[in-house]
Amino acid sequence: ELALQRDELRRTREEMKVSTAAQQEMSRHQKNAISLQVVLPFMNEVVSDEMRTAIISITHFRDVYDSSDGFVPRFSTLLDKRRLHTLTQEEESELETVDRARRRFVGFFHKMHRVATTSIIDDDIVRVVLPPDWVYLLIETVEPLEAAIRTNYARDTFDFARRLYSAEDLKEKGYH
Repeated sequence: ELALQRDELRRTREEMKVSTAAQQEMSRHQKNAISLQVVLPFMNEVVSDEMRTAIISITHFRDVYDSSDGFVPRFSTLLDKRRLHTLTQEEESELETVDRARRRFVGFFHKMHRVATTSIIDDDIVRVVLPPDWVYLLIETVEPLEAAIRTNYARDTFDFARRLYSAEDLKEKGYH
């Protein structure tokens, strides 16, 4: 009778292992389904005209002024002139275009960062949405603009972006 009990106990343990594995697999599939539901709206935003325009505006501003005095000093000058109410109409338009693009772009990263902190999505999924060229643009161009606005800007989102790719990957795959 003891041998029968041991055999029954062994079968029960095996069934529990199979059941546990099945539950873990089901949990993994549920998490993937939730991740997909969360990521799809982000993917729609990635391909939106607004995001495309924001990236083009930021990149253009950086490229135009990086070859002369630099884009950060230019942005700072525009901000100072706005505070003093001495912006020309052309300068006001330039500042508004760049600032709107900056807010749009960094806002997208802020949202992604907040969602990632919930652990609903992991960094592998975040990297699908945030390619290295976007992270590079955020860190190398947008972050200095944020710092020009206020030195005490929230750094968490930028730190989050930095950890997604190595510095080498950003240097190699990031610049566009």
